Amino acid sequence: MARKWQKQEKYSKAEKGHFVIYSSDERRFVLPLLYLNKKIFREMLKLAEDEFGLSANVPLTLPFDATVIEYVITLTQHNVVDTKQLQDALLISIASACCQSSSYHHQLQSTHHHLSDLCGF
Repeated sequence: MARKWQKQEKYSKAEKGHFVIYSSDERRFVLPLLYLNKKIFREMLKLAEDEFGLSANVPLTLPFDATVIEYVITLTQHNVVDTKQLQDALLISIASACCQSSSYHHQLQSTHHHLSDLCGF
């Protein structure tokens, strides 16, 4: 009985104006819906869809560990990812680290070349 309650509590809904995501190492994050306006979060959700598919019966899990998600949240809270160049650079970094063999990583190569020209890296 206690396990059943813990499982239900673990996957409980978020308060109004928020959504819940889980990291690949099963950490729970409650984020404001406004984060969905950020390109970085939309792209992370696309990666999750590519990795795990869509299902209404399981919690939304991103294919990143908690450290990566915390890093993106911190950058978002400090408005660091508000410029297109920084968002694209972060997306390339995440895709390179987590999705080396995916087609998504291949799609970002043109963005990487553009950023190299702009930022000198």
